[in-house]
Amino acid sequence: MVLRMNGRSYWGVALLSALTLAVGCGDLLRIDSFSRAPAEPLVGDAGGADGDEGGGRPIMTMAEPRWVRTFGTPGDDQVAAAAVDGDDLVFVGDFDAPLDFGGGALLPIGDGDVFVTRLAVDGQHVSSFSFGGKGAAQAAAVAVDPASGDAVVTGCYSGDFKAGALSLPTSNAQDIFVMRIARDGKAVYAASFGGAGNQCASAIAIAADGSVLLAGHNNGTVVVGADTLVSD
Repeated sequence: MVLRMNGRSYWGVALLSALTLAVGCGDLLRIDSFSRAPAEPLVGDAGGADGDEGGGRPIMTMAEPRWVRTFGTPGDDQVAAAAVDGDDLVFVGDFDAPLDFGGGALLPIGDGDVFVTRLAVDGQHVSSFSFGGKGAAQAAAVAVDPASGDAVVTGCYSGDFKAGALSLPTSNAQDIFVMRIARDGKAVYAASFGGAGNQCASAIAIAADGSVLLAGHNNGTVVVGADTLVSD
């Protein structure tokens, strides 16, 4: 789904209370809050002058936003995914220069770190934390455990990776990481999966029993517990 407002496109949408929030990135990270009912329902091809849409994806044109928050640095910043925790929006991404969401600047350690940020229903900053290492890390997806409010984040990294006091094995290529982050920013656990070649997660979900489900790609060999998965 691509959400379009005043000629600008957004690829991620999350429902929060009576609002629809759209996240996207261009020169700056941008969070827009819309009333849920569209002003002009429209489904069709998402091609446009921006050149960043296409492929026949459905689009929806919404009313003017209730509020807009933008964040950015001189470096490369991107939002990867968003999820809802009660009346908070949780969104994750990566950055490579000091980035401030309203609670003080997050400082990257290496070539790129992961951020986990919460905004309230009115767009105000709730919390923001960063995780990474001397290599490069990219967030890909986030899910919120409704029982605890923990954010479970996945993506991939190269080099070393630290989630708070927890360290993951050094990766010479690109490995998958999964970390559970409590509302106070503490890492509950962190795990990695990898092997020869490059691997990265692309989606995550939390089952009713609290277990975590991952999907992604493997270009080589990845070890997951007692199982070894080999790409074709």
